[in-house]
Amino acid sequence: MQALKPRQGKDPQEGPAYHPQSGEEHAVKPEVKRSQDVEIFDAITVTPWQVFFPWDPVTRCVHRYTAQANGGSGEYIWSLTNTSVASVNIRGQITTVGPGKCNVTAADAKNSAHFGVSTVQVLAPADIRFSPTRVEAAIGSHLVLPVSVFAKVGRNMYAFTDCRQLPLNVSFSEPSVFEHVARGKDARWLQQLKQWKRKF
Repeated sequence: MQALKPRQGKDPQEGPAYHPQSGEEHAVKPEVKRSQDVEIFDAITVTPWQVFFPWDPVTRCVHRYTAQANGGSGEYIWSLTNTSVASVNIRGQITTVGPGKCNVTAADAKNSAHFGVSTVQVLAPADIRFSPTRVEAAIGSHLVLPVSVFAKVGRNMYAFTDCRQLPLNVSFSEPSVFEHVARGKDARWLQQLKQWKRKF
């Protein structure tokens, strides 16, 4: 009696086996089958991948922004590593709480091992600079002077992502020429040119 030879590439415990000479098929029992459904998704990314917000210990200003996640199944579970720095809701809206650093994670609702990360840092301001812009305007019009506020991390300076809630003390060397205009809906500080009192 000759032994049966499994078909090439098959496990001896599953599927049919064949006689090595006649090629006759013989059933192998019990038959064992395996299957696995696989879903392949793009990697999850969270944008912006890092954000910086200013911290003022007097006003304890609060900043809010919504992180965007892409990739995966499209359904995410949001979490963060330090609730003393920020909080996050189910829609990815982050609210700052206090100074420090934390990671915000968007994990795939179908597979928590598949996730993307963004870093949030709430820091004290270290520098302020005027951005290059025009410095002339017609009498009675508005003159916008963009300002960037920076944080220092190690040896590097980073511009804050949003400093609209940071109180700024605005003063002029010639108060008879300019007056400060309160924040508008666009949350930018404006300067309005007053009519010259001097005669040309």
